[in-house]
Amino acid sequence: MNNGMAVTLPMLPSCAGLDAARTLNLPISEHETLFSTPADLNELETLLMAHPYPAECCFIRRGHGFFILGGTVAHAEATFDRVVVPFLLQQKQPQQELETRKQASAVSAEL
Repeated sequence: MNNGMAVTLPMLPSCAGLDAARTLNLPISEHETLFSTPADLNELETLLMAHPYPAECCFIRRGHGFFILGGTVAHAEATFDRVVVPFLLQQKQPQQELETRKQASAVSAEL
């Protein structure tokens, strides 16, 4: 018997992160809730009822991060690799460019 897999990835700490994640066109919960409370469970149930698995397997929980469902660990991992990893790499690139500019600016100021 296959019980499935759920993975929570707390990777969207800021409003800017959530704004960027909207470009993925994933279902996003309406409200931020305190983790593991009745309100949190209600918000998760509302999200899953509106976007049932397996038609949707990757979600964004406002204030929590990515939430991935899979029939197996391999399925959840494949979703992570296909959806989340490219998003994280894309978010990291502008940060690296900003750090490079700051370093170049500091060197120029010293000259």
